[in-house]
Amino acid sequence: MDALPIIGIVLNGALAVVAVLSLRDNHKQIKEGKEQARIAQAEAVEARQDQHRPLLILLHGQTGTNIAVSNGQLDYSHASQYVAYKNVGSGVAINIQGWVYGYIPENYSLQLATRFQFEAQEPLPKDGEKGYNARSNTLHFTFEDKIGDYSLLAPKGMIARVTLTYHDIFNRKHAAIFDLNPDGGWISRGFPKIDKDLADLDKETGQRIAQANQAVLDAAAQRRAIQPPN
Repeated sequence: MDALPIIGIVLNGALAVVAVLSLRDNHKQIKEGKEQARIAQAEAVEARQDQHRPLLILLHGQTGTNIAVSNGQLDYSHASQYVAYKNVGSGVAINIQGWVYGYIPENYSLQLATRFQFEAQEPLPKDGEKGYNARSNTLHFTFEDKIGDYSLLAPKGMIARVTLTYHDIFNRKHAAIFDLNPDGGWISRGFPKIDKDLADLDKETGQRIAQANQAVLDAAAQRRAIQPPN
């Protein structure tokens, strides 16, 4: 066989491989370019929305947040705790809710705990201030209940934790977390964007309780079914 035809076949094969690899690289570059464009667009949208982001802080002093304390702990004998806050952000805050918890040790075995809670009745514009009496309520809870990465419970050494959650006009969810220290001062822990707010957590708790109650009923029905007749 002549060498030239063989060389031609080899060259054609090599060109075909180069073409396939080139198409594959082009497809990869197009895919990466689309992904980069998607990320850039999402970041641009978020930046525009952040220009209208509300930011809630606690008010303190004589007319501000008033948490009752007894023997260095949150006083649960009170029917309510007063929580006052201000919107220092640049947008309107809506669907505002607040919970107040004290410190609960990790060896606490009960599934019930008292919290104080309120739900705002109206939106809060920029520079707006508002206060509510957070009412006492004894409910099921778990130590896994969190808002973002933050526990709802006051850390050890703190008297109380106030957790506020709220939405912006784009229905994004935000939180503000504050701890009351033994000296009576407030410590800001963070203002995260969140996926679940207090209302979502309350709904999940209700579903968890309903499932647990149904499991008890189902178990009782099974025991009755297998009992021998008298």
